[in-house]
Amino acid sequence: MRAIKIDAKNRTVEEIELDAKDTLKGMQTVVGGYIEVAHDEGKNTLFVDEDGLNKNGNDFFTYEGAHQPFAGNGIFCGFNLNNGKTVKCNLKIEEVRSKVRFMDLQTVRTMV
Repeated sequence: MRAIKIDAKNRTVEEIELDAKDTLKGMQTVVGGYIEVAHDEGKNTLFVDEDGLNKNGNDFFTYEGAHQPFAGNGIFCGFNLNNGKTVKCNLKIEEVRSKVRFMDLQTVRTMV
């Protein structure tokens, strides 16, 4: 299943494939812990590590329209409102890249 990974440490945004049979485990592996919803982008949802602030001391990103900077990695997956299942992400990679800004801890402190 197509997803988009935001890698805060390496400062990259890339398409990845998740195993459709074990999507939750794959998402947790990408973000590095238990996931939480961070931002909705139409029929796609950005998930991040719910404990990212305690693990990722210097690697952050923001996403245009989201409410705060996020510590660590993020992943966009699609979401089917009719059945509540995770589905392939239909965002364009270029659009996501244009809305992501990577930053370090000092930049986040200045920002907030």
